[in-house]
Amino acid sequence: MKALKLIYVFLLLCTIVIICSATSPIGALAVGKDIPVKVNPNKKDSLGLKTPAVIPITAYAIPEAGVITISFVRNIGEVDVELINCASGEFVSDIVSSKDGGAIISFSGDIGHYRILFTTENGRDYIGEFDVE
Repeated sequence: MKALKLIYVFLLLCTIVIICSATSPIGALAVGKDIPVKVNPNKKDSLGLKTPAVIPITAYAIPEAGVITISFVRNIGEVDVELINCASGEFVSDIVSSKDGGAIISFSGDIGHYRILFTTENGRDYIGEFDVE
């Protein structure tokens, strides 16, 4: 079942890359950005646990297509996702389920410095940052 979910996420990513290559003015040069995700250092863990050895979330931004793909290493329940463009103030908020193994969030893809915050059902925060130039 996990392999099927991974195949689904892979096919979804391939579809986005194909669409991006076909519609982008720079064609096949449309490249995404890995979003390094880490435990939010500004919030203490309410459970008193140490930082997990494996971050259960990976994210990849494809600004040319206006999407962020999110993959989950394991089922961590519903995750609140908040994205802000620090330059323009653009704010996107969504709740996604990690049960499916992945999700896609739409955003403008406009130039700026972005911060993305993931909050799990148990209150654990993960944060990532990336730039669109």
